[in-house]
Amino acid sequence: MTEVSSFSYLFTTLKLRLSFVNAVKLSIAYINYLINLLIASKDAIGGV
Repeated sequence: MTEVSSFSYLFTTLKLRLSFVNAVKLSIAYINYLINLLIASKDAIGGV
């Protein structure tokens, strides 16, 4: 019984870690998107 619970514990921590990594990747992609949007709008306005 303890082996099963420890396995499920490992599985949950692994899932949590994966979801955390995915969240970080998503936020990085979102920040990159915002930066590209800012650069594009600057170009459209005729700024730097």
